[in-house]
Amino acid sequence: MNLQWVFLSGFGLVVFNILAIFGKPQYRKAMQAWAVLTALIFAGFVAGPPLDQYAGGLGVAALILGGAYLWLRH
Repeated sequence: MNLQWVFLSGFGLVVFNILAIFGKPQYRKAMQAWAVLTALIFAGFVAGPPLDQYAGGLGVAALILGGAYLWLRH
């Protein structure tokens, strides 16, 4: 198991949950959605094979979609 992805997704889970609670009201729904997504990714990495492969694919897709969203937004 690659622990750096477990720690990275766990850190993202904590950050997005904090932002969902204490963030600006217009961003709370988006932060809640990202918190759910990172929770699924974290659970997949912790569960181990073969679910960690799906979690890795979901994580890469989330990074690409998040980057595309930010790029298209500006």
